[in-house]
Amino acid sequence: MKASYFDWTPKIIFTKKLVKAYKSASQVGSGKSAVATYGKNSTLKLKDRDGHRFQLTNGNWITANKDYVNNQYFVDAPKVVESVKGTGRYKDVALKNKVDSFPKGTEFEIVGIQAYGNGSRLNLANGLYISGNKLINETVKATHLLIEVGGFLQFFLK
Repeated sequence: MKASYFDWTPKIIFTKKLVKAYKSASQVGSGKSAVATYGKNSTLKLKDRDGHRFQLTNGNWITANKDYVNNQYFVDAPKVVESVKGTGRYKDVALKNKVDSFPKGTEFEIVGIQAYGNGSRLNLANGLYISGNKLINETVKATHLLIEVGGFLQFFLK
């Protein structure tokens, strides 16, 4: 299978596998002279992109191969996400006014997305927000939904 690379520069990414960093873009993929190694699910901030390589804010370079790294925040609204670690619902897009919390495995129906800072927030049908961070909420094919109906939470099987 042919490798797929980012053709744009997200602000923040996470590693899907072990990734090595190098002093120069030309060293990426050589396996030699790595200056740092990042484990799975490491969060990294980006400064630039040069072809198939990303420059980190610390000046080092890593691959932009989508098999190794992923944008940390949703850019397009998924239809349904599942909480990976547990998720809070908030009244505001800044995620400061928490309404309630849900355990790992809870699925949420998404109706929109809103950019916020370097990331994003996912809009729920009831007007509340959850984080758009893919390490907190991941896209899933829905088997059931938790929806607020008339002020009460309802659990629906699909």
